[in-house]
Amino acid sequence: MPMTMTQKILAAHAGMDRVEPGQLIEASLDLVLGNDITSPVAINEFEKCGATDVFDREKIALVLDHFAPNKDIKAAQQCKQTRQFADKYDIKNFFDVGKMGIEHALLPEQGLVGPGDAVVGADSHTCTYGALGAFSTGVGSTDMAAAMITGKLWFKIPSAIKVELINKPTGFVCGKDVILHLIGEIGVDGALYQSLEFVGPGVSALSMDDRFTIANMAIEAGAKNGIFPVDEKTMEYCRDRFQREPKVYEADPDAEYTRTVTIDLSALRPTVSRMRKRGKGMEQQITRFIEKYAFTDWYFPEVRITDIVEVLILTFLLYHIMVWIRNTKAWMLLKGIVVLAVFILVAAIFKMHTILYIAKNSVTVMATIAIVVFQPELRRALEKLGEKQFLPSMVPFES
Repeated sequence: MPMTMTQKILAAHAGMDRVEPGQLIEASLDLVLGNDITSPVAINEFEKCGATDVFDREKIALVLDHFAPNKDIKAAQQCKQTRQFADKYDIKNFFDVGKMGIEHALLPEQGLVGPGDAVVGADSHTCTYGALGAFSTGVGSTDMAAAMITGKLWFKIPSAIKVELINKPTGFVCGKDVILHLIGEIGVDGALYQSLEFVGPGVSALSMDDRFTIANMAIEAGAKNGIFPVDEKTMEYCRDRFQREPKVYEADPDAEYTRTVTIDLSALRPTVSRMRKRGKGMEQQITRFIEKYAFTDWYFPEVRITDIVEVLILTFLLYHIMVWIRNTKAWMLLKGIVVLAVFILVAAIFKMHTILYIAKNSVTVMATIAIVVFQPELRRALEKLGEKQFLPSMVPFES
């Protein structure tokens, strides 16, 4: 039976001549990756199993790149646990503060992954290394633990989608635009547990950075992995870098694919993604204000619980102040602030980040104006609040 590139790599690592989609195999691994979030969980499982050693000190990579430098005690404890494990078992490829970088950029740069490899990592974007012609995929921390002990994991052979790239990208179009276009076409689950195999004359027009970006986001289409053919650019990247001998696998000309998607690189334009509801693939409501003014490159932070708490506290205080300054000049301004606060709560509940960002900052500005312009009235209100023992420790403003 003819095989795809991914199927050939998995067959070789399982010691088999042929495999077919849906078949279960046990494959040997060339590298096992963990970071400071996923490694501690894997280490706990490793110890629960009663393991006394790792399968190969040079085929495990631990990278402290998510919470290092540490943001809090818990993050420090996770890094400490990973550090102690690496020291105990003499892990050769341990990247601590001062040596680490973003794991999926670091491993190729250090020559730890390359053509023909079978790699797993306790991080969903481990599929990045498919840019080098390797089979690489993300796994759970328990699978990582098993892989560190045995050097093997079982896999179900994936079917494949052929993504044929033609022509050359123009202007500022890059790899991110290519993968966003593909995901937009097939959907966030359009390649579920399948291999995305990129082929065609357009591949040669893509830089290695483009390929890393595209392979990195294969998981965003639900793919098991993404993979590129090995060409001159791949070999040039690996030259004097890759620590092992490259093994080049090519798909059979008559390999079977579930579908073929053709992308004309010359027709692509710089692309941004819009928010979607997971599982349903339906676009969320985005305000007409944003669409009209195209604030596509603004940064609007995620809704945090602290945002909601701040608004609740502010609204509570402003409400009681309004009670004491009703029918004054400041009353209308504070009333407007409370209305905006309600908008913020609605925006937070429905995760409308843009409205939240704008409204929250408007409340801050208006509250500042109220304090500065209407200080005498606010002072009298605060004094009354103190008399009613709402704020017994409040010190009135000085005139």
